[in-house]
Amino acid sequence: MTYPRIKTLTIDSHDGEPPLKWRMIELEGRAYYLALDVCPFYGLAADSDGDFRTALVAEGINFIDCRVDNMGEIIGPVALITQGEHERLAASAVKRLAA
Repeated sequence: MTYPRIKTLTIDSHDGEPPLKWRMIELEGRAYYLALDVCPFYGLAADSDGDFRTALVAEGINFIDCRVDNMGEIIGPVALITQGEHERLAASAVKRLAA
């Protein structure tokens, strides 16, 4: 079985803050973000295994589970979300934090 390889997007802030890092994979021509990386930014609680499936379900966010190759180490299953679901998650978090 072939596992998709992770690509990392790093955003360097140049103000002393640590860089932001998001890992993603390409699966069937679509980019998917690892929930492990994006959910903490939105204040979501992790499950006991460190992933965020329960929080994603509670937010109504669609995800898939997949094992992925992280620099030669297979991790997973991990929850993966599309760019569109990432944007929905961000909008939901803004509403939740503004309330």
